[in-house]
Amino acid sequence: MIFYFTGTGNSLYAAARLAHATADRVVSIAECMQQETFSFPEPCERVGFVFPVYWYGLPVIVERFLDRLALGGCDYVYAVVTCGGSAGGTADALRARLQARGTALSAAFSVRMPDNYILLFSPPKAEKRASLLAEADRRLDAVAAAVTEKRCAFDVVSGAVKPLSGLLHRYYESHRGVGKFRADDRCTGCGRCAALCPERTISLVSGRPVWQGECTRCLACLHRCPAGAIQYGRGTEKRDRYVNPKVMF
Repeated sequence: MIFYFTGTGNSLYAAARLAHATADRVVSIAECMQQETFSFPEPCERVGFVFPVYWYGLPVIVERFLDRLALGGCDYVYAVVTCGGSAGGTADALRARLQARGTALSAAFSVRMPDNYILLFSPPKAEKRASLLAEADRRLDAVAAAVTEKRCAFDVVSGAVKPLSGLLHRYYESHRGVGKFRADDRCTGCGRCAALCPERTISLVSGRPVWQGECTRCLACLHRCPAGAIQYGRGTEKRDRYVNPKVMF
């Protein structure tokens, strides 16, 4: 079983590639949260968690899922974290959260993929994206081999920022407001942004998206709007959007 969370497809692609190699089924964390499905009592050979690194830690929605997750017997639990560079303290944070639920983390791996946090910068250009995705394929094949053999390995690029991970991640957790999100004049009122939002933060009012509450910062609404109409302040207006080209949503 492979639990995954994704905004623009990188972690979904990683989970699907691992599932193809291991014959394990994939389970969406976002769907589990929306349907309040947290109990998986059936014993399984291995359990994987695949998700992106957010501010050198776990996405809030993944934290909440783990805090309610009830697993059956499993002797091998691993994680694959996708990131644009380094993962900071993500593996340590995940291990601590699982331990609090009585589950030991057996292995963890980081996979570099195109960064998509356009609140701060543009994603890589097409040539660089292609290079990163090709390297990610090679990396995922190596990870799949390790997972299939149930190797206990922690092969995560933490980076020099690791000592600051806790501080940076707390900043992320406390700055998830939605006040700067808006739809520009290209919005057609299709409602895709509301359907995509894993936190159900977006609703349509008079045919226009309205954000209320807090945002996990997956940015699916920005990247996957068919009209490219979703903005965050003024900074995203001239920045490219990104969706993993190897997945079909």
